[in-house]
Amino acid sequence: MSVRLTIDAPGAPGLQRVLVTGANGFVGRALCAELGAQGVAVTALTRDECEVAGAGEVRAVGDFTAIEDWRPWLADVDAIVHLAALTHDGTRGADGARFHAVNVEVSRALATAALACDIRRFVYMSSIKVNGESSSRATGVMHACSGADTPAPEDDYGRSKLAAEQALAALWQDASGALTILRPPLIYGPGQQGNLPRLMKLITRGVPLPFGAVTNQRSLIYVDNLVSATVRALGIANRGVRCYTLADVDISTPELVRALAHALGVRANLINVPAPWLRALARLPVIGDRMRRLTDSLLADARAIENELAWTPRVEFEQALAITCAAWRAERP
Repeated sequence: MSVRLTIDAPGAPGLQRVLVTGANGFVGRALCAELGAQGVAVTALTRDECEVAGAGEVRAVGDFTAIEDWRPWLADVDAIVHLAALTHDGTRGADGARFHAVNVEVSRALATAALACDIRRFVYMSSIKVNGESSSRATGVMHACSGADTPAPEDDYGRSKLAAEQALAALWQDASGALTILRPPLIYGPGQQGNLPRLMKLITRGVPLPFGAVTNQRSLIYVDNLVSATVRALGIANRGVRCYTLADVDISTPELVRALAHALGVRANLINVPAPWLRALARLPVIGDRMRRLTDSLLADARAIENELAWTPRVEFEQALAITCAAWRAERP
């Protein structure tokens, strides 16, 4: 049985200044803007000098792995959202050691300093890739991954996010505070990078896409919906360690292509390609990983965060996709 947790408003007494690492990233900018709009004093930690809307203070700290003592950065901070990470997309040449240094050791050092500074609320942005790369099907039902599942990461990125979760949970086990781990699936929204913009480009060019007969299911989450979940997690007043998977839509690849085409004002050019051919393409170098993401299923179960934190997505899928596509068109040269 799910237990409804006590949630404080972000700007309530006792939670007035929030530190956000990786604040100039895709999720970080949206989160800082939302927290600032809610009256929270935001300290944005970034690698390089930049402006972050909604942040009262931006601190450029350089390479996060070179910070030996995080405590000077944590003065007057009530809570931390740790977004900074080495991601799986666009990090060619990164090996397991580099993923471990950035994603595990930096997280451990930051959390250790947070506890030393008596900061008792910590939100860690993990990934659904901790659960694995695909959902299994049993008795005809597709399994939706949850925080209660046995982790099964398959690459260096996923393994490093799991190791970071475990390191933080060990630190927080006996601490009188709240550690909340969020495992989002593919995040979409204005300014995103990765597979979805590539797919949008192919759709606008009318390239035939071989996914017409694909019957997979993938979970997605709009960036503003992830931000609202993060804000809810920041407000948890109960001590303990919690891990949530979350999503706002489950959709097949052909359904996604049609929805994107509609939002972009073009025709979806889907063709039916036999499944064995697609499986063969998924084994090829370079394009294999992208093909698997477009043909395999990976579902995230949002019931725990909905029940315990009373979180519901605030932006509907059609509206979110329209905003995303409009922003992508506006950014094109």
